[in-house]
Amino acid sequence: MLREALKRTPTPLPPSDRMTEADWNALYNQIVHTNLLGRRNCIKKSVSERKRPKKCTYSTVLGESGDGAKLASLNGSRVVLYNVNDETHELEFTLAQSLYPLWTTMSRSMVDGRMNWLAMGHHYAKYHIALSNRGNLIAVALGRSIHIYDLNNPANLDSPVEHVLGENDSLTLPPGVSGYEETRGVIESLEFAENDTLLRVTIGKEPNPNRQTRVRYLGNPPPVWGSNSGQFDAVGLDYWRENIHKIYLDSVALAVTLRDDNKTSFKGLRLLPQSVCRGWSDVPGRFFVAALQNTGVNCYVIAFVSDNDCKVSIWRQLTSREDRISDSWSGLFESAPEEPAISLSMSDAAVVARNREMAKDRWNPVNMPNVTTAHPLLAISDDGKLLVVYEPGAGHSYTFSNGGALYVYSLDFGSPEFKHEANRPAKEQPSQRQQQQPFSASGVSPSVQPWSFLLDIVNVDIENLRVVCKDGESSSSNLPSETRTVYTIRAETAHDIMEWRLA
Repeated sequence: MLREALKRTPTPLPPSDRMTEADWNALYNQIVHTNLLGRRNCIKKSVSERKRPKKCTYSTVLGESGDGAKLASLNGSRVVLYNVNDETHELEFTLAQSLYPLWTTMSRSMVDGRMNWLAMGHHYAKYHIALSNRGNLIAVALGRSIHIYDLNNPANLDSPVEHVLGENDSLTLPPGVSGYEETRGVIESLEFAENDTLLRVTIGKEPNPNRQTRVRYLGNPPPVWGSNSGQFDAVGLDYWRENIHKIYLDSVALAVTLRDDNKTSFKGLRLLPQSVCRGWSDVPGRFFVAALQNTGVNCYVIAFVSDNDCKVSIWRQLTSREDRISDSWSGLFESAPEEPAISLSMSDAAVVARNREMAKDRWNPVNMPNVTTAHPLLAISDDGKLLVVYEPGAGHSYTFSNGGALYVYSLDFGSPEFKHEANRPAKEQPSQRQQQQPFSASGVSPSVQPWSFLLDIVNVDIENLRVVCKDGESSSSNLPSETRTVYTIRAETAHDIMEWRLA
């Protein structure tokens, strides 16, 4: 019965004589979880107006703390910090003048060969801000300059931490890599990450047409952070004064390390939480998710960069519409008989026909992204099990249309751990019998690929994307001992906040 059900999935099945009952159950459970079959039909969408302070317009630059308790607005060079709960403002100050001196702006514009006023204004006149998780720090960017202010110490607001991209940066590259180019673009977004020990900076308008944007993580976090809650408060202005010049990861440097062809790029790069990846590899390093694009490949990938030699390896490719994976099985639905081969009652026959139609819709290639957009937005849930991708222009007749499409992938690749075969110690190598089965020693079948689903198509541009997970809600079985995580996908636009609740 399970084998017949699994035939309706885009997964190659092993020979029956190699599978035990436990193997079939494990394969079925893995396909169900990896393809989010229990989430696709339990989605509730809501749209609410984006809350703004009374004096703020839709063009006001806003930033919200990670805990949602504080909101910062930027009007000209004035920053106002609000308490979201009681809608009162706690602090107001003026940015340091060194962020936007006129002569510095003109000098950089002239050096880059952009001699006219329009180009100068286009590249250097847009602010971006980000609040830390607890609202004690605020980062402000203009052009290539970044300032970080300590909001808990109003007396020192005139002495922020200052940094200019491309100046005094510290970046480690593998030996022999020579194709890396330092950024010449401008900042397009800021975000604190990993308990405020990293600053994720999106840089746009790069001169390389194949790498028009890059993602750079600034900071120098310890290998394992957050095991002691008291360490969180230690991240302040002193930490950033010491580490703002250190590049933790740079998407262009990673792409050059993977393939030095001046065309390969990692777009929308996001780090996977260290706590989620613990045990995945015996080599120290970091896992990340990004859109890998070059002349031959367009797909979202999970990749690993080693701390030892800074080399990048692709651990898993997530299926996309460019893979043409559907060609090998799309005929299954067309060639399926109208009636079951065995004798069934009319009600049973109707159920079989309905299930086939549902399967055809579920595995339709429209549920996979194209991975060709130049500016994808990626968001990962805190537990590291859900990936949401927003592709501007997708789902519309014209790529330059407002809005785009959102897709959901599962990053839960099995239990207890997802380990790379090459990095597994010899004592953990699977036995001969296990090698004949579709599962590795970690319980993961390499033939099972996550098949995303189309969450929604929107007609407005999304500015920020987050995935919030909440545990402890009862499952549909109404058993008090069974709970499941509820994910809320939150997308912010200029006017509204859209939320999709996956129960």
